[in-house]
Formats: sequence, structure tokens, C-alpha cells
Amino acid sequence: MPFDGNTPKEVFGKIRSGKFDMPDNLTDDCKDLISKMLIVNPKKRITVEEALAHPWIKSSEHAHEHDHAKCDAFPADTIKNL
Repeated sequence: MPFDGNTPKEVFGKIRSGKFDMPDNLTDDCKDLISKMLIVNPKKRITVEEALAHPWIKSSEHAHEHDHAKCDAFPADTIKNL
């Protein structure tokens, strides 16, 4: 979970401030997409269209063809159905 904390108050404080940690095993493209999706200011946050065009989503659509795909947090179909 990107927003960890010892108490709900601590977790919500991190969510409101946009402070989060990512696992080391994620690819750089995956980290980039997550960072852009979790920007606090919605005017600066990545749009759904931009997310669907992101290199990680594009490479994940064909992850079964690539052994180097390290991040399987969610398939592109999940975003499309939001």
C-alpha cells in the first residue's frame, strides 16, 4: 500500500499531503505512472486518457509477451472500466 501509517490519522495525513512510498521492485515506468496518478492537485494529476497512453500501460497490455514486465498492479482493462 503506498500510504502506510501506524494510525488512520497518520495514513490520512499522508494521503492529503501526497507523501507515499513505493516498493523497490516496481519498474521505473510503473513508478512514474503511480506518481502521476497520486498527485494531490487534480488539475495537475494525470488524466484517464493520459494514463491509458502511458508507456507502462502500453507495455502491460502485452506483458505476456515480455519477460521483463515487473509490475502487475492492475491491467489496462481495470482502468478502462473505471
